[in-house]
Amino acid sequence: MDNTRLSQTNNFLQSVSDITESLRMNNIPANRIFDTIMTQMSELEEQINAKRGKRASVSDIEEIEEKMEILETLSDVYLKQIQDNYDYRKKATKQIDAVEKTLEFVEDYKDSIQRYKGILKRNEKDLGNEEEAPAFEKIASLIERTDFVQNLIKKSSESAVTSLKMMQDLLENGKTPYTEEEKNSLRYGMASVAIAERVLLGGEEIQDLRTRIRRAGEFEKMVSTVAESKSFVTVTEDKLNPEGIRKFLKEADSGKKLWKSFERKAKENQKGGKTKELSGKAPAKTNGKKLEKKMKPLDELKAEKKELKKEQEKKKQKEMKKEIKPRTPGM
Repeated sequence: MDNTRLSQTNNFLQSVSDITESLRMNNIPANRIFDTIMTQMSELEEQINAKRGKRASVSDIEEIEEKMEILETLSDVYLKQIQDNYDYRKKATKQIDAVEKTLEFVEDYKDSIQRYKGILKRNEKDLGNEEEAPAFEKIASLIERTDFVQNLIKKSSESAVTSLKMMQDLLENGKTPYTEEEKNSLRYGMASVAIAERVLLGGEEIQDLRTRIRRAGEFEKMVSTVAESKSFVTVTEDKLNPEGIRKFLKEADSGKKLWKSFERKAKENQKGGKTKELSGKAPAKTNGKKLEKKMKPLDELKAEKKELKKEQEKKKQKEMKKEIKPRTPGM
């Protein structure tokens, strides 16, 4: 949804088409809420196809936004209603998967749609509805790029601050040698800081990042791709110790230097045919995981997991006492 024309959002359109087809193929066993989800998704597909090739207006985006909100609510209701109905869940594995993908799709694009609507509103405010005015396309493009850069700077800066705090805490802890989990967290932290400093350079650096970061979660994937690449592991190998961390924290341009070292090493590997890690196609092993969680020390993660398990056990015991009657598949 970051493009200026709705017809250019190929990933969004393809997702709508794929999910609609998946819902149609899994409408058995019968479920009234699922039928409604399927109908709403089909209407969204028709709505989008009707606007293909035309410039999107604020009202067009608001209609899509409304439909997405309905899909989110229905998906939530469906998943909550079948949660304790074990007999139905056995019969409806693929159906449940289709609804979960629908909910994931809505969550992925919700922020992008809202941001895109904001761009169109500002266009209309600056130019009225004179979409044929000579400056319209340039204003739309400029606002879009400004929004993107502001969002990217905010994301990268917040991530870098979290990383630097984590590194400082680990340094002050004084426990050595570092475990593999701690080294991994430090490497992620360094990658986050290096990317943030790269973003602040601006120019072509920003345009290159723009091609890789499209949707929610993509920034985390970018950090993962860098941190887990062979080149970055190589250039940080001698830095994952107290002396290396202290030096990294004290040097004002350590992130920028590290990024340049990483780029040089990656280019060397590319020439040797060893890796494609700068192509933007490298898989992120931590797909879907938040950077902040990945950077936490192992003992903290274990404590959180233990606490979560306790809460789930309490909830389970509480639910058993309520003696809820099983829901019928017909809903």
